Amino acid sequence: MVDAVVDAVVDAVVDGVADAKIDANEIDANNPDSNNPDTNNSDNNNTDNNNTDNNNIINTIDMSFDQVMNLINNALLNNNIKGDEEKEEQKGGVLITFFRGDDKSLMKEKTPETAVVRVKEEGRTREIEVKTGRSLRDILIENGINPYQSIARYTNCKGKQLCGTCIVNVPSNSHNCNRKSLDEAAALRENAESYRLSCVTFVYGDVEVEVRPPVNPSQWTR
Repeated sequence: MVDAVVDAVVDAVVDGVADAKIDANEIDANNPDSNNPDTNNSDNNNTDNNNTDNNNIINTIDMSFDQVMNLINNALLNNNIKGDEEKEEQKGGVLITFFRGDDKSLMKEKTPETAVVRVKEEGRTREIEVKTGRSLRDILIENGINPYQSIARYTNCKGKQLCGTCIVNVPSNSHNCNRKSLDEAAALRENAESYRLSCVTFVYGDVEVEVRPPVNPSQWTR
């Protein structure tokens, strides 16, 4: 049964499932010993009541594929869900909820049509009202603001995510931008988490942006 569930999850993810929520009823998927009878001999009734009141619902939207697989595997094992050859009495259960959709379907609210980008440059602050869904690089350049570091402005890739020189800092409201891709995260791995490549950072709400922030010297010697 475990293999069947894992196979179903693999097929669903490969087919393009955008999100999954795991409701591990009466278990703690992060604690492998939470439902182990050898480590819970005190009071079964109290344990059942506590677990029932604290159902563990885990949103897997930001997890990697391997993390989701490990989470499901632990949840099944903790619930004593085994193959058909072992007909033991099973207690509790695991509810896995999937939905299919694109990134816009993950938004809790409708995206506003406009947003305010607050740009910090050399000690000055400037507010720019823009249409949502546009890249920070395009917004900055159209408003006469240089997003590139030093002489890199003359050799930039024109927004193709090839040069890695249009680095900005988004210290607040970063949730109003798209998430980092693996490639972007790798390019910025030696910098602060709030650092982004402006050419692939799209605005969907009010954000604060610092242009030409200090970067690690090795950023230019890769």
